[in-house]
Amino acid sequence: PGTISIADDDTVLARTIGGHLAGNLALENYRVLQDIVVDANQTWTIAPGTSLLFNPGLNLTANGKVIAQGTSGLPIEFGS
Repeated sequence: PGTISIADDDTVLARTIGGHLAGNLALENYRVLQDIVVDANQTWTIAPGTSLLFNPGLNLTANGKVIAQGTSGLPIEFGS
């Protein structure tokens, strides 16, 4: 088996995310490192104020339900 090293780096400005997702995504800035898929019969709720920045060529596929309801003061941002 390989070894994984994780450094404590206070310069990181976003958490990383990707894969098959469901449930609630907390307010945070996220860097999307792999495609996001919401499977059929699943719900993924994104908190107001959340930012999702996708690496080039990545997608969000909703075979289930995505709830992304921001507010004027806490918009949800999708970008790259």
